[in-house]
Amino acid sequence: MSLITMLVLSYPTFTKFRLSSNSPISVHRTDKLHPDPVDRPPEWLRNSPTTFVQQIIIRGGVEPWISQNMTTDQAIRGPLSRAFLAREIVLSDKVVDEFCFQINRDGAQSESALHQDGCLLLDPTAFWQSSIDSFREDPDVLTTIFSRECSTVMCPRDLFLGMPTTFTGIKPKYRSNRKRSIDFSLTLFLVQFDHDMRNALLERLTSDGNFVSVPLPAEEQSHFIHVFYRQRKAFGDYLPLLSSYAVFTFYLYYSARKFEMVSSRWSLAFAAAFAVGATLLMTTGVCAHLELSPTLWGAEIFPYIALILGLENTLCITRAVVYTPPSLDVSSRISHGLAQEGYSLCKYFVMELLFLAVGYATRIAEIQEFCMFAFIGLVIDFYMQMFFYAPCLTFDLQRLSPEEKRKFALKLFHADIPHLHEFVPVRCPMRKLWPSFFRMERAKKRTLSESQLDERDLPEDPDRKGVCPLLPVFNLFAIIQISLTSWSDVFSQKVTRTVTVLKNVVR
Repeated sequence: MSLITMLVLSYPTFTKFRLSSNSPISVHRTDKLHPDPVDRPPEWLRNSPTTFVQQIIIRGGVEPWISQNMTTDQAIRGPLSRAFLAREIVLSDKVVDEFCFQINRDGAQSESALHQDGCLLLDPTAFWQSSIDSFREDPDVLTTIFSRECSTVMCPRDLFLGMPTTFTGIKPKYRSNRKRSIDFSLTLFLVQFDHDMRNALLERLTSDGNFVSVPLPAEEQSHFIHVFYRQRKAFGDYLPLLSSYAVFTFYLYYSARKFEMVSSRWSLAFAAAFAVGATLLMTTGVCAHLELSPTLWGAEIFPYIALILGLENTLCITRAVVYTPPSLDVSSRISHGLAQEGYSLCKYFVMELLFLAVGYATRIAEIQEFCMFAFIGLVIDFYMQMFFYAPCLTFDLQRLSPEEKRKFALKLFHADIPHLHEFVPVRCPMRKLWPSFFRMERAKKRTLSESQLDERDLPEDPDRKGVCPLLPVFNLFAIIQISLTSWSDVFSQKVTRTVTVLKNVVR
């Protein structure tokens, strides 16, 4: 079952997840466009920027509406319609046209999502090819926005909205008509940055009363964020991670050498490494299916954290199971071993989830991304430990020969006798709701052979209607008869052997 679950959850990893991707690993904030060498900026910041990005964030408020007067589509359509007006104002400015990044769309790129020429400007109007008529004729705006699929490499929906969709207030479905804000931004790419151009553009947007400018805090007025994108990742960039998992396998093998009461140490080490690797694949698959892009620093740290957590849980489970009495059957050894470590495993599992919940409540994008990725990974790791590694440990214990069990029992002879817990039998809760479905019929047991059984002489079997009060008496007579028959057979066999011996002596 765990293998089927692994294949299903890992499938999006191979279909949507791409290894060759650019990720903004290095982010540096300064108060100047070109930082001074005295501040010791990063090496990559000494080069000239490739492009400048200016975002214009637009926030529209939606008051509580009555469903009979306005639908959800109309509530979202109103704020998004302002993007067409803002786009027209920005592109009509001649000063912006001088500084913006120009693009030319040829025939080979006619099917691109950027249906435009001239200044490179990303905004929500790209969903409708920057046509106000297409926007008005669209019967369902939300369906159009969420029709584009996202991958872990790029999400066109986030690019056009200018921010992650979860922060815009736009959802596929709304459960209430409460007051909410709809946020999006216009992302303008520039080849040069000029303060006068920026101030003139802001003044023009607010001159006719179409928009109201909300001033930023004083410390963010002249704040520049420098983002460095790495080169495209190749297979060699993942060698540290692969090497870590290889070292993890060897470490598990040498750690398992201390556990002498196992059949194959290599198989347990490989099973533990496979469980941790499958956890990583399943986590990325779930994130890809939920359109969570694990591209920041938190997602790159998590594989190593999962490695450490998987190692600790694996050693605890193995130690608890192998030191149970070998005289017990394998299922009992697994249950008693997990019972010894179950409380601590569940306690730390719940504590880790609580810490992640606290981190998610900080409302910091990087920390929230790491907490979501780690939450999914922890749940899957706990599942794989219980439903994959524990069965592998069961198979290993079943391979032990009686001689090995006897040898292990002698080693545990001088050790302290472990206290085994008594478990209450598991009862199905549906037994109380539907007792007739779980009613067990009395099984008939034959006390006489067919040659000695004559149904015509026996009375009707009362067990079909209920419990027979004379059934213990019948069973007693049957037992006496079987005992007499067995003793007569034994006596006849002894007499036959005695006669045979006497004949041999006479001869």
